[in-house]
Amino acid sequence: MKNIIIIGASGHSKVIVDALEKMEKWNIIGYVDSFKKEKEFFGYPILGTEESLPKIIRIYDIFGGVIAIGDNFVRFKMVKKIEEQIPDFKFISAIHPKAILGRGVQIGDGTVVMAGVVINSDTTIGEHSIINSSSTIEHDSTIGNFSTIAPNVSMGGGVKIGNFSTISIGAIIKHLIQIDDNVLVGANSLVLNNVEKNSVVYGTPTKLVRKREIYDKYL
Repeated sequence: MKNIIIIGASGHSKVIVDALEKMEKWNIIGYVDSFKKEKEFFGYPILGTEESLPKIIRIYDIFGGVIAIGDNFVRFKMVKKIEEQIPDFKFISAIHPKAILGRGVQIGDGTVVMAGVVINSDTTIGEHSIINSSSTIEHDSTIGNFSTIAPNVSMGGGVKIGNFSTISIGAIIKHLIQIDDNVLVGANSLVLNNVEKNSVVYGTPTKLVRKREIYDKYL
C-alpha cells in the first residue's frame, strides 16, 4: 500500500480516515495542519504544517493525499497552495466501500464519497467534491468541482450542479434541474426550478433569498 497524507485534521477528516482505512488500499502516514496544537489526532500523528509538506513527502515517501477541509473555497485555496509548492502532488479519491457506484460513474481526483451514498449510472462527479453520507444521485447527473452534497440529499436523474455549490442536508432536487456555480441550497429544501449562479435559495419549494459572493462561507 502506498503512503498518503491527509491535509487538515478536523471532524471532516475523521470520516475520510474511516473511508480510507476501509478501502484497504492506502497507508495513512498522518496529517498536516497549520492550526492544531496537538501532536496526534484520531489515531494518527500531525507531522507539520502545509509549508513543511515537501519535506514530509521526502522523509515518508508520500505518494499523494487528500484535502480534508469542508468549506469549498477553503479547499480550493489549499489545493492551489499545494500545487504551487508541489506541482506533481497526486490527489487521491476516498470512496467508502459501503458506497454504491453504478455502471459508468466517474469520480474526479480528490473527491470524497461517504458511506451509504448511491451514485447511479453514467453520473460524473468532478474533482475535490464531497458526497456525504446516505445521499442519492440518480443516473446521468453531473456535479462540478469543489462542490458539496450534504447527508441525505436526494437528486433525480439528469441533474447538473456547477462548481463551488453546496446542497445542504436533506434537500430534494427534481430530475433535470440545473444548479449553477456558487449556489447554496438550504437544508430540507425542495428544488423544482433551475437556480442561477451566486444564489442562496431555500424553502419548499425553494425561493431566492439573496445573492452570494465568491468565497462566502456556507455554514
